Amino acid sequence: MFKFPKKMRCLMEIEWGKCRGFNIENIINFLLCMFVLVVWLITRHWFFNDILAVALVFFMLKMIKLNSYKVGLILLILLLLYDVFWVYLTPHLFRSSVMAIVAQKLNLPIKIELPLIVS
Repeated sequence: MFKFPKKMRCLMEIEWGKCRGFNIENIINFLLCMFVLVVWLITRHWFFNDILAVALVFFMLKMIKLNSYKVGLILLILLLLYDVFWVYLTPHLFRSSVMAIVAQKLNLPIKIELPLIVS
């Protein structure tokens, strides 16, 4: 399977005071991230939504380490089956695509948005 790397274990132990690695770079990064988050919460602009979505992807890629390509391949196949079920099979079960409804109505930074520019 996978195991949490040392950085993730350190993040989980912050509340117990075992992780003391804060410096000026961490503080500047934190303030920059909070600025982007607050601007997105106020404006809900697609650009800041995309920044948060890409940052979430990079965070997950950095934190989760897979022990083998086999585990990664199995996870990708399961994610493909998951998407196929929610996009193509739910219209037959629920009379509408649950994935399409969620993608259109959910306004969270978990999707990358590109506005259509029509001239």
